[in-house]
Amino acid sequence: MKRISINKFRVQCPKCKAFYKCTLEDYNIDELEQDGTLTIALRPEICNHFFLVFLDAKLNARDTRFIHDAKVSISLIRTDPGNLLQKERDIIDKHNDAVARNVHAEIEETWQELKKIRREITRLGLD
Repeated sequence: MKRISINKFRVQCPKCKAFYKCTLEDYNIDELEQDGTLTIALRPEICNHFFLVFLDAKLNARDTRFIHDAKVSISLIRTDPGNLLQKERDIIDKHNDAVARNVHAEIEETWQELKKIRREITRLGLD
């Protein structure tokens, strides 16, 4: 993993026209686009405007685009499959613990949760 040797650039906020000196921290070459450019989203604390910066291969800011920061309510529809598989493992652990302690109510509860998770895993084709 190669690190970018030049890691400082200057940019101007497209909304209020303030200038900023920026330093890239822990960026590697693999994160650059194929043409050597880089696109970064910034929200400086001073002006608090949200904008994209398009950097060339030498990290010169070639363009900036202001992003309208609307207030948006977000609700989760479903989790990613990795979390679903982790949840299955956690429920299996809880179920095995309940079996070891011989607590019938917990055994049945965790078994029902496990069946529900496994149906969702099968529906998503992760089995």
